Amino acid sequence: MRHLGRSAVSGNKRRPWPALRMTACMTGFGTPQGQGKQPTATRSPGRAARWLAGDTEYRAGHAGAKPSTRRRGADPRAPRGLLDCPPAFRPESARPMILRRYLLRELTSPFAVVCGSLLLVFTGYSSARFLGEAASGALPAGLAAILIGLKLIISLDAIVPMALLLSVALGLGRLQRDQEATALAASGLGERWLISAVLWLAVPVALVVATASLVVRPQLYQNVYRLEAGADSRFDLTRLPPGRFYADFAGGLVMFSEAADGDDRLQVFTHADAGAQGEAVVFAERARQLTGDDGRQVVEFHNGRFYQLDAGSGDSLGNDMVVRYKTLALRLDEEQVTVRKRRKSTSNGELAASDNPEDTAELQWRIAAPLSTVLLGLLGVPISRMPPRRSRSSKLTAGLLGCMVYYNLLAVAMDAVENGDLPPWPGVLLVPLAAGGVLALLMWMPRWRRRRT
Repeated sequence: MRHLGRSAVSGNKRRPWPALRMTACMTGFGTPQGQGKQPTATRSPGRAARWLAGDTEYRAGHAGAKPSTRRRGADPRAPRGLLDCPPAFRPESARPMILRRYLLRELTSPFAVVCGSLLLVFTGYSSARFLGEAASGALPAGLAAILIGLKLIISLDAIVPMALLLSVALGLGRLQRDQEATALAASGLGERWLISAVLWLAVPVALVVATASLVVRPQLYQNVYRLEAGADSRFDLTRLPPGRFYADFAGGLVMFSEAADGDDRLQVFTHADAGAQGEAVVFAERARQLTGDDGRQVVEFHNGRFYQLDAGSGDSLGNDMVVRYKTLALRLDEEQVTVRKRRKSTSNGELAASDNPEDTAELQWRIAAPLSTVLLGLLGVPISRMPPRRSRSSKLTAGLLGCMVYYNLLAVAMDAVENGDLPPWPGVLLVPLAAGGVLALLMWMPRWRRRRT
């Protein structure tokens, strides 16, 4: 075996490291510096095991005890401990990396499950509105599906931090329940190492959330508002459900039908506001929507009465007119789709340059999303320290309660900034700062208790 460290004896001759030395380095026991013989192991009942190699004695203490080495006649200035191992066999070079991958696997599995479950819950919540509008005929079914998908992507900046908190609480809670966290602490990988392992997952997730909140969110909201405005500007008689009113207040049109016969509507009532020209009321036995030669949409009424009400006639009949008709055509003007400027679809640069408190609150909400991801991920560490005999539902309840309190405080702070009750800076960011202080206190309390005892 080739020598990998300092010479075990004086002189120019190099002797190979004994097998025990490599085992001690890899398992965390002491490292010999003297020349070694074939190691032997002895153990007495109720005592720690002893390994003897030459003039060096090794003791492997019980769980939680620090490893110790003792050399007979050794130089007290000689190095001792794990750092004496050759670099290839130092446990810091391999063991923490393997355990970190293991811990990340234990965290990512529940993270995927919890994130998928929360997305399903939000999908059911958001789809209720759009599916209701699609059922009433105010929104095409295909457009409703697109809007549900866009809303789902927008919600990731709030769902992902919640999923990260719950996954950390469940993953580390399982390690606590199966005593794996105790074994890690006994091998020198305590809570600081667990926090660093959680950050290996939380920081990349926070970068994804930052991209979704600062870049993707405004663009998706702009698309949502544009699609909703386009749907409101298009009238389709075939989407008019019988027995319900259709109202387009922007175009001044109200329509009602009692029954349907295919694409036709029966017993139709229509009210159209023509502004200065007055109002028009149409009753028809049957109505259908057609496309004219010029491409414009036309609603064709059959067998009914037409009432023209003069706007300036007052209480008198004036120029009011009543006409019985067999066929009457109502041309629908094509409205120019205009998307109103809203804060959620405004770019970050415009929000930062604005002095409006509402714009400042929206910008701070976007900035708080990645900070919330890291904070909630670390909050799962103290939640996982709940007694191991507690069920998993207790950790889920604590995690959900923490998320509810945190996001409610964010919403309250956002309203306070918009109303001028809180200063613009730090404004909404005051909540993540306060949460960071509470989190630091929760992390420090176990050490304080150990020092007290």
